[in-house]
Amino acid sequence: MNRIAVYGTLKKGRGNSFYLREAQHVGNGVTADKYRLCITSLPYLLGEESNSGFNVKVEVYDINDTTFNAVDMLEGHPRFYRRRKTNIVLSDGKQTEAWVYFVGSGYDNCIYHEEY
Repeated sequence: MNRIAVYGTLKKGRGNSFYLREAQHVGNGVTADKYRLCITSLPYLLGEESNSGFNVKVEVYDINDTTFNAVDMLEGHPRFYRRRKTNIVLSDGKQTEAWVYFVGSGYDNCIYHEEY
């Protein structure tokens, strides 16, 4: 099983949420560290921690390998988005580690958001 935290179009009710139809929802939470979430035509997280960013709101899921591979393809991992293990604080206060997709360098010309 693989644990991911999603912040954009994979969230429940969003355009790509069907990718997670077989996933187990673990809970909602925020990134333990602050990141800059940019929203242009697509939402994306910049890879460096930043005091000018936010503890980004996420949904956390446990997914099987087939779903993990499908999400990797959707996100263009590792060509566009690159995933890495990230600490998440769940809404009940517990901490967990989950894969989060970050964009590469050169995409930081935007207004930063806490949630998409």
